[in-house]
Amino acid sequence: MRAKSWMIVLMAAGALTVQAGLPSASPTHRFLFNGVVSDAIGDAGATATADTANLEAPQYTSDIPLNTVAGAPTQSMEVGMNNGTKKSGFILDSSAFASAGSMSFWFNSDTLGGGDRLMQDGFRILHENDSSISFFSGGDPVPGARGVAVSAGTWNHAVLTWDNAATTVKAYLNGSLLGTSTSASAVGTSDVRVGGYNLNDNTSNLANQYDGKLYDLQLYDSVLSADDITGLRANPGAPALPASTTVLAHRYEFDNDVTDSGGTVDGVATTSGTYLEAPQFINDIPAGTVAGAPTQSIEFGMNNGSKKSGFSLAAGAFGSAGSMSFWFNSDTIGGGDYLATGDFNILHENDSSISFVCGASIPGARGVAVSAGTWNHAVLTWDNAATTVKAYLNGSLLGTSTNASAVGTHAMRVGTYNLTDTTANLANQYDGRLYDMQIYDGVLYQSDVAKLYLNPGRVYFAEAPAYPEMEEMFGPELIVNGDFASLSGFVNNPVGRDSDLWYVTGSYGDLWIWSEGNATLDDWSFYYADPDNITPLVGTPNVEDLDTATYPLDNTTLLDTWLTGSEVILTSVQNYRNGLKSEDILNGASIDSGATYQFEVRGWTDVDNTNATFTTALTTGADATNTANAVSGSLMEVPIADLNAGAPLTAQLSGADLVAGQINVMFHLENATEIPGVAEGNNTLIRENYRNNDVNSKVWVQSVSLAQLLVAEDGDYNRDGVVDQLDVDLANSYLDGSIDNGPTAAQRQEEKSLEELNLTEFDLNNDGVFDEADIAVLQSLARPVIVSAVMNGSGHFEVEVGSLANGGQYYLMRTTSLDLPFNEQVDSVSDASDTETFTDTNPPAGAAFYKVTD
Repeated sequence: MRAKSWMIVLMAAGALTVQAGLPSASPTHRFLFNGVVSDAIGDAGATATADTANLEAPQYTSDIPLNTVAGAPTQSMEVGMNNGTKKSGFILDSSAFASAGSMSFWFNSDTLGGGDRLMQDGFRILHENDSSISFFSGGDPVPGARGVAVSAGTWNHAVLTWDNAATTVKAYLNGSLLGTSTSASAVGTSDVRVGGYNLNDNTSNLANQYDGKLYDLQLYDSVLSADDITGLRANPGAPALPASTTVLAHRYEFDNDVTDSGGTVDGVATTSGTYLEAPQFINDIPAGTVAGAPTQSIEFGMNNGSKKSGFSLAAGAFGSAGSMSFWFNSDTIGGGDYLATGDFNILHENDSSISFVCGASIPGARGVAVSAGTWNHAVLTWDNAATTVKAYLNGSLLGTSTNASAVGTHAMRVGTYNLTDTTANLANQYDGRLYDMQIYDGVLYQSDVAKLYLNPGRVYFAEAPAYPEMEEMFGPELIVNGDFASLSGFVNNPVGRDSDLWYVTGSYGDLWIWSEGNATLDDWSFYYADPDNITPLVGTPNVEDLDTATYPLDNTTLLDTWLTGSEVILTSVQNYRNGLKSEDILNGASIDSGATYQFEVRGWTDVDNTNATFTTALTTGADATNTANAVSGSLMEVPIADLNAGAPLTAQLSGADLVAGQINVMFHLENATEIPGVAEGNNTLIRENYRNNDVNSKVWVQSVSLAQLLVAEDGDYNRDGVVDQLDVDLANSYLDGSIDNGPTAAQRQEEKSLEELNLTEFDLNNDGVFDEADIAVLQSLARPVIVSAVMNGSGHFEVEVGSLANGGQYYLMRTTSLDLPFNEQVDSVSDASDTETFTDTNPPAGAAFYKVTD
């Protein structure tokens, strides 16, 4: 028999945690240069030059940076085509620039001429000679950003960030910080001319025309981080951050009906009548659909001219701001055929085009050429408060209406002009198919729309989020009372805190318990170092703390080690070193010299003065607080500003370094700020200042831990030491996205690698993807799990076992000690079902341990 189970074990499953970085800014304006200078996500004013005597319109080319991301802009803007005789570019309104913000763009200079202005005013960006680029803020160069070498014919990425309140501007080129100006002129006080020194229709400054191309100009509402900028450089054509936070509100997959799979607003379809017919549901769908996409479309107009068909949607499906995405394929294109009507009118006005109307025509979106028998993707976005509507076709913005009618005031009729069982509007019946209609609760931006167009059947989500990271698996805790929960010698203070007779029972160097009593922390002892002799200066111990008329304030408790019952609080001023130690922590513990151990300390700080260092280590020998004796790799010294309650300090150590003799653990806090009055010997000034948060520091230490780092078995996703149905259920929640109510694994893998998604461990068949095939492998690894074990009325021990393979042969094995083998067979089951009960009819006196084998 081959063992495929485990003994009865009670242990807590490891908690799943999600690590998420917060974006540092939000995009407010973006210029894609897709045949026009217009703001794809905002309403920044931008006026391009036109063809006149001394001006020419920009051109738009397919010359763009290499390796652009999916859905990136496909064109760049070119200026300076007739450099020296014509000026070209556009003027960007000052309102596009927030009081603190960032601007990202790519540039490629065809020629590098001295004085050629890529931008002028607000920012001045120019070639001052034939081999470099310079960045100015106002009239002053950004230090380190003047005369930076670049070459003609090469794409470069530039970012400028600013903060008017702090008078700072930073310049980046190709992901690297060039320099920072700390006395910069304010940004956003004037319009910015892009492409030349001036763009007036005259001959002035013809020599200052920029000759080259500009790609994907993005503006943000605050300062981008260095990581954001690195991401922009590494992913040409991608915004630094998810462009939209909108989520799917309603979805119509047309799986033989018009129900709402994303919400609760079902459609109402026509049924057979004198002049009505029910829609049909067919498997004609767009090519290249993503995994998990809807498999059917809805068809209207089967008896076009004699019958009407379609469905209606209540106005409640449309919020005050939102987006609607759908695919359509017209069998015939007839003038007056309505695909939808209501707040939006979507129709063929002639036999070769489609039009999108919201109250009034959407500029650029009327009479757009389409062909019969072809799938097209359309998106309409709206914002009632701003009275704006945008129309997109096949990933491209058709146009924007800035005085649109409100959306969501009327029901929508889909498939025809009206759905009454009459002859009215028979001629307005749409003849074609509709696929995957999605309605969102906010405005999608052009980059978001492109994702939907390039991935038919996909649902938009702002970013493919990583799954909760799997917990590591550890052996028993080796540091006694590492959570500081055990106290002794505790004495309640008999006088209340609010009384003038409240006495301080602790003094410097003591342990002071938060609930107003003194205490000893079991298995730990305090230590302190006072090189500047602060304690004699700040007060006399054991005096009445609040009777200021008779005694000066003592306050030495601020130099003590405080306890709350679950934390230790260290304080420090002027090089006073305050700490705890626990000695010979591994006495009696079994250490595997070939294993890896993790040393972890959790703590945090929230005070104003962060001019302090927190130090912790495992040390060897009798001198427990001497960091020179630290076990290799265990010494961690960090500024307290880097302490975060959600991010422990961790170090991984070799077991070989832990068997070298006595091992101790220590930690302390040391603040380096001088207390006012110390240099002068002014005790009054010292006592007035040393407990001020501008002078002293505090650290809350929550726990100290040392445990062996174990290697989890393949498939043990909940880290309970056994692979069973619980792991299969957990893996399925990753597969369908229900673990975090997010996208499915298939959708996330369209955008990110297994490693980026924390999914590498789930690829059990090593084919580079996580899918149903891996679930099948996991199912084959799953062992029987003992569900319960109880003594019945006959004194027999009944063991219920689940996750058995149907039809399998299983044996219940017993031992009376874990030091002995499981060699006593007490029951068996043939032709097993998923769950079976095994019975030990003669259980031994005392302890018994069971496992199931096949």
